[in-house]
Amino acid sequence: MRPCHLAVAACLAVAVSAINPGLGALLLAVGLFSGVVWSALTPLILPALLPGEAKRGIVFAPPGARGPIPCRSFLGYSFTPGLFVFSAATILSDLAGYEVESPDGLISLTAATVLLLPLVFVPAAKMALDAAALRSLAAGRVYKVDLLPYFEEFTGLGAALGLLVYSGGLVSRALSARPGAPASSIGASLGYLAAYLLLVLYPSAVATLVYASLGLGRARRRLLAALRPSFVEARVSLHCYNCGVEVSGLEEECPRCGARLKPAG
Repeated sequence: MRPCHLAVAACLAVAVSAINPGLGALLLAVGLFSGVVWSALTPLILPALLPGEAKRGIVFAPPGARGPIPCRSFLGYSFTPGLFVFSAATILSDLAGYEVESPDGLISLTAATVLLLPLVFVPAAKMALDAAALRSLAAGRVYKVDLLPYFEEFTGLGAALGLLVYSGGLVSRALSARPGAPASSIGASLGYLAAYLLLVLYPSAVATLVYASLGLGRARRRLLAALRPSFVEARVSLHCYNCGVEVSGLEEECPRCGARLKPAG
């Protein structure tokens, strides 16, 4: 844990408490609970989230432990669960008939955050995989051992759908506003969106902080026990495609057979 991790969580806590101290305390409890749930569940479900290449290939990892999570990465890890929750909560609220761009919609989105955030453990699994830095050699290719691809695709697609739903609500709200007031209506709706993103990022950052302290190391150890990687250094050897002689990769032509190794400039 780095001081910048605590600083991020503290800044978010001050901002949320300025909106509503009671809500800040509730979201703090949600973040703490979510972090504990992630710490308990992620080591158990992580092996099931891996693609087949990771299980069939030869897995290797650089020796030695990695350092603390960089501050920029911590912000990314904190934001990703918020995207998951925003995607699901926005779509569910719209299906339930709430205007997600209204004050009532903000309340429903915040309530959905309280219910959904403890179950969003996929970003926590991503953290463990990044910490392990595993690679898999399968079918002559080296793969980064990562989550099944559709998990990350869901994050991007779901966030896009959520923004689409919200944007549709903005357009509808602007068209139905009284003459001369559409700009203020859209401005208020954008303010509700900014407030919601702040409200979801705060417990997500707290949960990430708790998980990084309590569960990340255990998830990484569970992953290593499941895949049993070799702790080796990978070295690449380059060879001419025509005659097979070893080259450095800087040559324009093969020193033995003269075959062109780089396209003409």
